[in-house]
Amino acid sequence: MNKIKLLINAAIVIVILAMIATINYQDKRIKRQADDIERLKYNIDNLLEENAKLVTINLKNEEITGIIKRQRDSLARELSLEPKQIIKYIDRNIIQHDTIVKIVQVDRLTDTTYYLIDKGECFRWEGLAIIENKELEVKRLLFDYNNEVIDVFFWKRTFPVFGKKKYYQDVKQKCGENYTKEINFVKRK
Repeated sequence: MNKIKLLINAAIVIVILAMIATINYQDKRIKRQADDIERLKYNIDNLLEENAKLVTINLKNEEITGIIKRQRDSLARELSLEPKQIIKYIDRNIIQHDTIVKIVQVDRLTDTTYYLIDKGECFRWEGLAIIENKELEVKRLLFDYNNEVIDVFFWKRTFPVFGKKKYYQDVKQKCGENYTKEINFVKRK
């Protein structure tokens, strides 16, 4: 009888130990799954944020494209044309290269930090130069470019009275070169 009680008690202890081991295993598994869920939530939040940025960029791109199309169409209306197709439309990119050596204003902030200022008729540039471990690092703090550009659109006839009309754009800039370019339209048939 004592042996039976001893075996029953041993079996109860083994069952209790097995239950404790199972509970610990399940607890660790639940914690791992909770960590995985948190990681997935974090990744999904990052993807949704990136997607929102892309949607914003696409909307801004569509808005800018619409503005450009409206400007092009208003130009055609001003020139009293109803173009079927514009075969030549040139976007203006202002690119200026200045290779003239120029002394700029430098203010010393600390032994290794300097504040730089460069300005001209149409621009202002400010930066911070830092020297660390024999390396120079320049950080741009401000770049402001203000160039007044006047566009004049006009037409001339190739031959007086009966000649074909040619359309031009005359560009006058405060800083940079002035130029005139021809604009070609295909009229609606």
